[in-house]
Amino acid sequence: MRFIFVGPNGIRVGWRLLLFLVIFGAFGAVLQVLARSLPEFDAAMRTTRAGTFTPLGLFGFEMPNFLAAIVAMAIMAKVEHRRLGDYGLKPLPGATTRLVLGFVSGLVMVAAICTLQSVERIFSLGPLVMAPEPAVVAGVGWLVTFLLLAVAEESVFRCYTQFTLMQATGFWPAAVVLSLLFGVGHISSPNNKVLGILSATLLGLFSAFCLRRTGDLWLPIGIHAAFDYAEFFIFYAPSGGHRSSAHLFGATRNGPGWLTGSTIGPEASVNGLVVLAVAFIVVAALCKTPQPFRTTPD
Repeated sequence: MRFIFVGPNGIRVGWRLLLFLVIFGAFGAVLQVLARSLPEFDAAMRTTRAGTFTPLGLFGFEMPNFLAAIVAMAIMAKVEHRRLGDYGLKPLPGATTRLVLGFVSGLVMVAAICTLQSVERIFSLGPLVMAPEPAVVAGVGWLVTFLLLAVAEESVFRCYTQFTLMQATGFWPAAVVLSLLFGVGHISSPNNKVLGILSATLLGLFSAFCLRRTGDLWLPIGIHAAFDYAEFFIFYAPSGGHRSSAHLFGATRNGPGWLTGSTIGPEASVNGLVVLAVAFIVVAALCKTPQPFRTTPD
């Protein structure tokens, strides 16, 4: 029985991953129930669950996910006699710069996709649809929420799971498996599914590539947060079949799904794949030397 659960280096990889996911899921579910006990959060979370995201409603889901991810990693760090920062969130020198640079880069990437779509005459930014005061409130709300979302999702798919799985498989096999799961898990729309899964999987691989080249996750966290922020707040693009209740412009897209991204989002289009390919090249050129993130299997 001990051989099943314990190897030469402690608890086996599969059991550690299962334990992490159980802690994350259970703790996150409890916190979401607590959030829904507050009437304001409950109403907003119901709207979000129905497909129209609001800053408060999405915050009600993502704050529990964020806390659950941190708690699960902290518990596993204790079990494994490690530090929480070992899993990719340790603020290495320049972490703040990478976070800000990632956020700006994510905004530029979505703007580039929309620019290509505008040249193709399938995208129109439209007029401003929010007054200044509610726009500031919504902008801050989306910013906080999407930063929490980015940290939570990167923690689950690129922090502990990447760190642990690669002990059995190596860095890139683990990254491929987790990126495929990331891609499949992010498709809730029945339209343009294949291209959507492909784009989400490649975005997962891009995050892993940034982790490999910088040594931590702050660059991809910034990019991840900016992608969602730009699509939901600035350029008003449906993402994963969801809509935004508070956005700056009344943007419209009319054209074939392989160019617009359909209801999944502009990243799930040929234009999105082109921009992502350029992003891979830029990161490879600027970060030429892979940074240590313990790629040697136990």
